[in-house]
Amino acid sequence: MDRPLGLREHKKVMTRSRIEHVAIDLCLQEGYGNVTVEQICEASEVSKSTFFNYFGTKARAALGAPPYPSEMAIKEFLRAEGNLLEDLIMLTMNGARESAGSLAVFRRRTLLLKMTPELHAQEVTRFEEAEAVLTNVVLARLRSRGEKQCLELVTRARIAVTMATSILRNALEAMQDATAADWDTGARESIALARRVLIDDAGAGQGVLADGTLNAQVSARRAR
Repeated sequence: MDRPLGLREHKKVMTRSRIEHVAIDLCLQEGYGNVTVEQICEASEVSKSTFFNYFGTKARAALGAPPYPSEMAIKEFLRAEGNLLEDLIMLTMNGARESAGSLAVFRRRTLLLKMTPELHAQEVTRFEEAEAVLTNVVLARLRSRGEKQCLELVTRARIAVTMATSILRNALEAMQDATAADWDTGARESIALARRVLIDDAGAGQGVLADGTLNAQVSARRAR
């Protein structure tokens, strides 16, 4: 369980959140290219030095924190004993939730990304970087269970991450349009749909094992 924030930390979180809200709203109203850091600072009631301490660039203020899960969430994932893909979906959802802060902010930011190709390209890059981080996390979990490092293990980790982030993108797209969705419900629904596609729809013998490997692949390997 995360420890409660101290007064100073809480103030930092609130200041960062206020700047993000203002940056997104101004960019939606005026267009990203027409908004300056000075305007964001004035509307947020912060100095330029404070702005740059938190974000560094206008783009980072508009995009928010990178979509990485917290250290605590990663530690819980590494200790978890459940299905790898399901645990990974929850981990990626936690990262998206911590990055967005709230569904309201997420939805406004998504709208801004659709309006701004420059920001959208940067967000794609951030997701790719997050996938690389997650691949290493999955590898760490597999190795902790006695798996030996090899090319196949890396490939399995990459496949698991690709599947999880693909499911995450679909969940985020659905939550963009839903009026009563929340992060936890989105995660549960995503897992249910993934299970249906990978197990029910694929037919017997095609389900995903706890280590993320398809039963059919294992069966084929044994038959060689």
